[in-house]
Amino acid sequence: MRARRPSRTREFSYLAVGPDIRRTIRQFVRRGGLYVGSVRRRKLTRPGRLVVLWDVSGSMAETIPLYLPWLHRVALSARDVGIFPFGVRLEDLTPVMRQPYANVLSAVAATSDLWEGGTQLGAAIDEWNVRHGARWLRGRVTVLIISDGWDSGSKESVASALRAIRARDARIVWMHPLLRTPGFELKTRALVAAKPYVDQWLPGGTPIDLDQAVIS
Repeated sequence: MRARRPSRTREFSYLAVGPDIRRTIRQFVRRGGLYVGSVRRRKLTRPGRLVVLWDVSGSMAETIPLYLPWLHRVALSARDVGIFPFGVRLEDLTPVMRQPYANVLSAVAATSDLWEGGTQLGAAIDEWNVRHGARWLRGRVTVLIISDGWDSGSKESVASALRAIRARDARIVWMHPLLRTPGFELKTRALVAAKPYVDQWLPGGTPIDLDQAVIS
């Protein structure tokens, strides 16, 4: 696995766009229990593009209501963000995710065959590479994969697809909804195949996880 590229001090990307819970609590304590509203996160941004490859297959169905509004806020609040849900196929929802949330829900309804079905992670990521890689994998880019790692494809296809992304000098971050679960291990064949190519693993099972999600 290649070493991470050096980055300058304070070069972060906050995916969350909601209140900073920890700073809000500290302010609450400092003011003797007087609540004066939530403290918003500092807008420290990492230069470059953010690509989100979002698994919306059947095993991820329960998390869709958690991720959909959050990704909508991310798309509205940050520049150069691409949102690509995938299941039995892959869809580019980037343009609609920058529209009002009602439009997003309409787009989801119009692509009902995409959601809560089967998936092959390697094939889906490879499809993104072929269809969208030339546009997005330029300059500094982070690819965020949101998935539980369950799929019916081969581990070789996962490794090959991720290797192609790393070959374009992109960073890969994987968000897993069960990462904080006691006793959980990254042991599905897809996750094992992904380990050598993933720069950072993020928990993503609760609203607090998403609020605190930081790419470092």
